[in-house]
Amino acid sequence: MTDEELDALEETIPELAVKALNAAQQRAEASGHDIVVVVGNELVRIGPGGTTVLKTLPEQPRMTEMTKRATS
Repeated sequence: MTDEELDALEETIPELAVKALNAAQQRAEASGHDIVVVVGNELVRIGPGGTTVLKTLPEQPRMTEMTKRATS
């Protein structure tokens, strides 16, 4: 496999991860389970009984640009 082919495959990972997480969330909700997500700077539990803020998280600096790490 060439470096270009490997790079192209690696670029699909974030999209696949988002799809997998969304599918897992839908399955959990459909079966009546609570889910825990980060909304803004809060850790929130969402379930059939409603929404509960579990914890307020410290502000995190936002990354404005993705950088690729060099490998040796």
